[in-house]
Amino acid sequence: MRFEAAIDRFEGSFAVLLVRGEHGRDAGAGDEEDDGIGDRDLKIDFPRKLLPQDAREGDILAFDLEIDRVATQRQRERIRGLLDKLIQKGDK
Repeated sequence: MRFEAAIDRFEGSFAVLLVRGEHGRDAGAGDEEDDGIGDRDLKIDFPRKLLPQDAREGDILAFDLEIDRVATQRQRERIRGLLDKLIQKGDK
């Protein structure tokens, strides 16, 4: 899944990102609510330290998201092992 978000502003250690609405409208355009965000836009408080160092207000960020199936399975197995240890401790 690919999406874009505009850096609206910085608040302390976070950047406020506006994700464009499902119809491709510009972030913040169209019908606006009290916070100035369109009804189909999404606001995300994103850690500033994860942004490129030269990122500025107004920049458009591109995100590509995918599920890492191998890492997910590894995590599930680790958690299952921890739960098994807890259950064994409880049986003693």
